[in-house]
Amino acid sequence: MTRFDGAAAVMMREQIAIAMTQKADLLECAGDFAAAATALRVVVSRFGQAKAPEIQRAVAAALVRIGALMRNANGVLEEITAYDEVVSRFRASRDPALREQVAAALAAKGVALYRQNGFLDTIATCNQVIVDMDEPWSLRSPHGCAKRAN
Repeated sequence: MTRFDGAAAVMMREQIAIAMTQKADLLECAGDFAAAATALRVVVSRFGQAKAPEIQRAVAAALVRIGALMRNANGVLEEITAYDEVVSRFRASRDPALREQVAAALAAKGVALYRQNGFLDTIATCNQVIVDMDEPWSLRSPHGCAKRAN
């Protein structure tokens, strides 16, 4: 028997995930990116199999944040892996908040690939955003081609 059942259990898990995310916020503010990423990985490992949309949203947001933290730590492969995990877990979701996290992960992955490999991988990832999100996007910016930052 569990301590909480039904809606109360979901609310309790959501509050725990929020508290763990706030801990990651504080660790990040203190400059400890590795510890912040570890706190977020606990959210993913502890709640990653949850079916409740509220909990899935917390897991997706944690994974996107892990990617951003790895970018700050110059861990491009770990960054891309976190974004890929968001896509693989939540790509099929119809929940708008989860679709937003998938789009954010794909966009951030595109930037990471651009920093690492240049245009070709980035274009493929942008195309994946377009196909996955079923939106009529333009591949060309209104300002023409962006210059590569070194």
